[in-house]
Amino acid sequence: MGMLQVGFRSGIAAGPLLGGVLADSFGFRAPFVITAILLFIAGVLVLLGVREGFTPPDRAPGVRLNLFAGWRHILVLPGTALTFGLSFLLWLGQSMVWPIAPLFVEQLMHQRAHVATTTGLIVGLYSATGTAGAVYLGRMGDRLSHRRILIGSALVAVLCYLPQSLVTAAWQLLLLQAVTGAAVGGMIPTLSALLVQYTRPGEEGNVYGLDSSVTSAARAVAPLVGAGLAIVFGLRGIFLAAGGVFLVIMLMASVWLPEPDPQRPAQVTESKQPGDE
Repeated sequence: MGMLQVGFRSGIAAGPLLGGVLADSFGFRAPFVITAILLFIAGVLVLLGVREGFTPPDRAPGVRLNLFAGWRHILVLPGTALTFGLSFLLWLGQSMVWPIAPLFVEQLMHQRAHVATTTGLIVGLYSATGTAGAVYLGRMGDRLSHRRILIGSALVAVLCYLPQSLVTAAWQLLLLQAVTGAAVGGMIPTLSALLVQYTRPGEEGNVYGLDSSVTSAARAVAPLVGAGLAIVFGLRGIFLAAGGVFLVIMLMASVWLPEPDPQRPAQVTESKQPGDE
């Protein structure tokens, strides 16, 4: 999961920086054109380069798949519903900040010049440190405990988000966002690993499909929440709200999240088939 996050977050790290430079140099239309080209290339690479050794599971004749029954079965397993809730809060907390980031950076710099580039640099560094955090903390979670890593990373995120409401210069925001990115980056593969440990082999498609729906819902709601908070409390209030969200994550994980069965990862490894990775 950590290595998957390397590819995902490396693109997020480079994308905002590249987009900011393109917008400042060639106008706001240029990033859309480059994005369309890159997405087309990605689709071609998946079509030609990805191989999947998938064998449908045996089912009794006449048995139909029931999506909602599958979801209900997953959600009643100990720890899964809470983990999905924590995943929602994680993406809500970090995503509510980004819609106001350019406005806040402009306020800190007291000028419009290079605002897009500076914002892209902040987002890019946040994602770059998140990539490193995903790899390092993900492996640490395999050795120690993913639950402990989740709680510790959430605590660091709280301690980094709260002072961001007090920064007076863009470089201060940049440094705090770098540390925040490492903490949040470590939480993402940890939640994914916990979902594997809480569920049974063969349910990965259902589990991660539901997880993607939860995170997409959070990212859809986050801009509305962030905009509403900015109107009521100002731009700085959003960082306090984000810190509060991660404080809730830390408390929920500490009090209610069960420690998974330590034998569960071995069962997953034994059940994997060629091509599953």
